[in-house]
Amino acid sequence: MTSAPDPRKCLLVSLLIVGCLSMTGSALCAQTLVYEGRVVDADTLAPLEGALVVAVWKESRGEGLLYKERLKVARESLTDKNGRWAFTGPVEGGWPESDSESIVSFLVGYRLQAPSFYVYCKGYVSLGRSTIGFNGFIARPFRHAKTGIAGILLFKPGDTDAEKRTYREKYSGALTVPLVPIDNPHERLKRLDFDFEYAPNTRMISSSFRSNKSYVVYGLQKRRRKGQRFSDYPDLPPDDHVQVPILYRLKQQRSRGYILMSPQVTSGRSIEIPRKDAGGQKSED
Repeated sequence: MTSAPDPRKCLLVSLLIVGCLSMTGSALCAQTLVYEGRVVDADTLAPLEGALVVAVWKESRGEGLLYKERLKVARESLTDKNGRWAFTGPVEGGWPESDSESIVSFLVGYRLQAPSFYVYCKGYVSLGRSTIGFNGFIARPFRHAKTGIAGILLFKPGDTDAEKRTYREKYSGALTVPLVPIDNPHERLKRLDFDFEYAPNTRMISSSFRSNKSYVVYGLQKRRRKGQRFSDYPDLPPDDHVQVPILYRLKQQRSRGYILMSPQVTSGRSIEIPRKDAGGQKSED
């Protein structure tokens, strides 16, 4: 006759399994990556010095009514004279691909999401988490090892009504993204050896393909009316000045003539230098 298993031993084994999964999840979330890119004028492709790039990572757990989300970390960097920026951040954990992964994620704890980027520059339309109203461009290199597909993922919704209509008809899709095929996309994007326009051979690929999210070029367009200003800020706790002090000061002091200039970016850390315009006049942000 087989004896019933000891419930205390079963509980111990269960705790050990969950503990191993938790350590594995923590190890994965502890991985870091250097995020970098450039900020340029969307029309002239001239580099923009002193632009502020902010990234916010959040983590979540559960689904539906059990879904919870919280801030993981935030990073910021000012662009140098070549429009380059860089900082170190965690590697995203990705979304669960099956019900079993969702259950494991819920048991293990929070799962790191992809970062949300915000870009601000004096005199230009800012880029927030939502791209509604954004008329510049976002470009990332892409290479798929199995299929050999390579090119640049280009988001450029257009400025005029005709351009926006063309984008919606040809390049906007719920499950696809436009890819401009070129060789050596990462190297060419770093050199800005690209016209940031959709080519005749532009193709739509599945949005499930993972792009190189560690490098990106943002093209900002100059403000054409007074209402286009810094309006979309990340949802951060009251102590956001600890992780993103430049953004915090920009939010607090933009009405008192505070601008960004002469940045130095070293090992993912940014230095900001406030100044006043000549004659002590306040500058418009």
